[in-house]
Amino acid sequence: MINFKLKLNILLLPLFLLSIVSYAKGNFNGGKPIKEYHLTIKNSIMENEGIGYVRYHKNFATGKMDALWSYHTDGQFFSGTGIATGSQGNTFAGEYEITYYTDGTTESSVFKLIIIQEKNQFMLQWFQDGVLKCSGIGSVEGDVLTAGWRESR
Repeated sequence: MINFKLKLNILLLPLFLLSIVSYAKGNFNGGKPIKEYHLTIKNSIMENEGIGYVRYHKNFATGKMDALWSYHTDGQFFSGTGIATGSQGNTFAGEYEITYYTDGTTESSVFKLIIIQEKNQFMLQWFQDGVLKCSGIGSVEGDVLTAGWRESR
């Protein structure tokens, strides 16, 4: 007697093969080619100005964090590095002063960065002169915090 999982896999195999053929022909999701979805996503991103991505690598003993960042605004992409000093300990939660650089040496911006942990997620806020400039959300894997962010409105 064939077990239930094997029966289910045998029944689903034709559907799987049909979906591969449909995908290859561009008949996936109502006949709209995947390339068209890619352009829709890209255009949506381009319309949302002031968005970015950052990765912080933390030395828990010293509280120092090294950053790699990317940013989109006015139809252009920018990227660079950063160095933060602040809260020591085995968490990213805390307050930091961070300086971002556009080419490794040219200072771009200095912020007060506040990171708040809620369960396994982290909320990030960047301030200049006491004014909230950007907000983000991220998660941690080991000694790396990865976050997406956008400019405050």
